[in-house]
This record gives sequence, C-alpha cells and structure tokens, in this order.
Amino acid sequence: MYQPIFYHRIEHVLRICLEETFHGTEFQNKLTMYIEILETQGTEQAHQQFPEIVCHLEACEVCRTVVADTQSLLHEMEEIENVMPRDVEKTPPVQEDRKLQAPPLSDQFLNTLVTELDNDDIVGIILGGSYVRDEATPYSDVDLACFVADSSKLQPKRFLYREGRLVSIASKSIEGIRSDLTKPESAILFTAGRRRILLDKDGSVTKLMQDIDEFQWKPLQTAADKYASFHMMLLAEDVHKVLSALLTSNQLALAYIVGKLLFGLTGIVAVQRGILVKSDSTYYQQVYEMVGQASAWTYYHRIASGIDMAATVRERGMACLRLYQETAQLLRPVLQAEHREVVEEAVSVIDHARIGE
Repeated sequence: MYQPIFYHRIEHVLRICLEETFHGTEFQNKLTMYIEILETQGTEQAHQQFPEIVCHLEACEVCRTVVADTQSLLHEMEEIENVMPRDVEKTPPVQEDRKLQAPPLSDQFLNTLVTELDNDDIVGIILGGSYVRDEATPYSDVDLACFVADSSKLQPKRFLYREGRLVSIASKSIEGIRSDLTKPESAILFTAGRRRILLDKDGSVTKLMQDIDEFQWKPLQTAADKYASFHMMLLAEDVHKVLSALLTSNQLALAYIVGKLLFGLTGIVAVQRGILVKSDSTYYQQVYEMVGQASAWTYYHRIASGIDMAATVRERGMACLRLYQETAQLLRPVLQAEHREVVEEAVSVIDHARIGE
C-alpha cells in the first residue's frame, strides 16, 4: 500500500515532468487525482471519474508519456519504501556499535581542562553535548561552557585540541542565559540538553541548571507565534529569490538560497511548535515527529534537504517552494494581521509561477 503522502508525491513528480509542457494548474490537479485513482483503484474507476483526462491523453502524446513516467517513478518509490524498513531493522543502533562509540572522558582529562581554563573571571564550567548523553563518536567535540559573573568579560568562542579531541569552549554569563530563557527562538536550543557541572564556585551555576530543568514552554507560546509569523513574512523574499533562480537556471544561486530558505522554515516550525532541541543530530527527527512523519510538510522537507530521492538542485528548489506553502498552512491560525497578506501573496505567487514554461 502507498503511504498517506502518496498524493503529494504524484504532485511533486508531475510538477517536474510538466515544467516544459504546462497546461495550467487546474489540469495538473485533475491529472494528479487521475493518476492517484489509477494507481489505487484501477483503470475503470479512473476513466469513469475523469473522462476528460482520458480524451486529452488520447490526443496528447507528451502527457501520455508524463503519466507513464510518473507511474514508473511511483512504483520505484514504493519498492524502495518496502525495502527500507527491513534494512533499518537489520541495522544495529549506533549506540550498540562499539566501533562508533568514543571512550568516555576520564575525570583526570576533565579536571585538567578545568584547571587550564579556570581564572578569576570564571564562576563555573559545565560539560554538555554528546559526551554527557553517552552518544559521542570518535569525532565528537568536547562541549564546554565557561560562565563569567560579569557579561563584559565574555570571550569569543574558541577551540583547541587536547589528547586528540577537539574541545569547544563557549563563554556564557548567568544573566545572558536567563535572558535567553525568555526568548522562544533561543530557549528551544538549550533547555532540553543534558549537562554536567564541572566547576561551581558560588552555587550560581547549580541554581541556573535547576531553573533550566524547571523550564516551562507555555508562557513563551504567544511570543513564539509572533516570531513565526514575522519570519514567515521575511522569507517571502527568499521565495522570490528561489523563483528567480529557477527561471534563470542559476544553479549556484539556487543551491545557496534553497539552503537558506530550508534552514529558515525549519527554525520557524521548531519555534512555533515549541520543539526543545535535544541535539543537532535529532533536530530534523524531532521536527518530523511533531509535524507528522507522513505529512506533506515532511515529504517536501526531505526532498528539499536531499534526504529522499537523488533530487537535482532544481527539484530541491521546487520542493522548497512547496515547503513554504505547507508551512504557511501550518501557521495559518497564528499568522498576524500585519504579516498575513504578504505570506498569502507569496503562496499565490508560487501557485501561479510558470517556471520552465
């Protein structure tokens, strides 16, 4: 059986196939539904429900070829999906494969780092990241945060190597983190992570970690909705840049702007839905689970990010435009009046674009 996103896959494939022979949005929508019924209910049902499509296909050799190519691609997708779950089940979890695990950090190694980094400005040091989660690989960095009492003493982030490990050293202030807890776009990035206190001179770091553990998202939801609405409006500019790059076949410009738009849309959904990010490696998975693994949003996101299919840059660009539309639909209930007109117009511009016509 096909996945619930079957219709969206037909739509995406058709948009690619019909770029050079575009008959209009209404025709494309009917052809999409025709193929869906053809594949799920059989030829007789499809012909009964869409006799005008049948007549068109008899007269248009190009569209007959498009239908045949689309069916072939859909069958290939189904075969891949039928194989993938079995392959995944046979693959042992990363945590169980010792070859992929880094040895734990010794107390001596950590104590030596603390001694090296400590000075009169620092009030505490914590360890975060994959080593605290017991998910470190041989290439994982050692994530340290050094807290200073005076924000004017903050230092730029720096890196160093110790015993073959890359050590990441961030400079933080207690007041700065407390301020970040009031901003939804920053609160999602560190409230869900695990931490280990290595140094706490005055108890302020321990108190901060306790407050983070007790963090509640609900008071930030209104601010999160406003953030998402505002940034959806801002991304209308990137939508037009993607359309321009598609129109002029500027592959380099398209590759850049697709990455920018994809990053922005993912962040908007994460913030508005209050997804407390556990780590970089779980970020996309957490968003997919929140939006729905079988949703159209997830489907287009996977294509735009290059996870599914051997998509060309052009295909990723078109998927990213669809992702903007799906994001607008998700956020429709929270779009602010001052942003809604621009977002809805951008959605309409995508619908009426004649890329490759």
